[in-house]
Amino acid sequence: PAINNLIPEPGQDYVRGEVLGFCEVTEREYALTTASLPVPDQTAPNTTELRVRPLLTNLSVKKQARKSGIGGKLVDACEQAALQWDNGHDEIILEVEDDNRKALQFYAKRGYQEVFVDPACRRFNTNGFLLSKERCTKICMRKRLALQKALLADENVNSGKATLSAFLKSITNTVFR
Repeated sequence: PAINNLIPEPGQDYVRGEVLGFCEVTEREYALTTASLPVPDQTAPNTTELRVRPLLTNLSVKKQARKSGIGGKLVDACEQAALQWDNGHDEIILEVEDDNRKALQFYAKRGYQEVFVDPACRRFNTNGFLLSKERCTKICMRKRLALQKALLADENVNSGKATLSAFLKSITNTVFR
């Protein structure tokens, strides 16, 4: 995998200087129950849908650089990367510890919705000399990427022209941000 600048410049893949933020997106098998899907069918039995999904992990922005838009740009870049993979993804998921209220608000503002709560997760306790695992509760969140996917397809077809995608982007940025 390549490490790219958020603002591509010809011939430059890396920027020298201090790292202000990091984010990762990978494809992993991840199960969601039909009850946790957007419009559950109340008459259908509750089944589990296991499939490969893009999973956003490890978003971190240096304290001094927070509230500057870096986190949003990193998440946008991960969403765009997932859209360009060959598997035709129409969603992206992530997990957030329930006590991380700022992260929950950040993701909700960006269109992520809570899907389910898992109270049986573990995290590493870094207090002390030895690492130990402790129980924690994580909230699974998902964002539908259908609008972004349509915009990307429209851009690929009509690159360089004022199109419907530019209009939709302006509406999206105004209404949903």
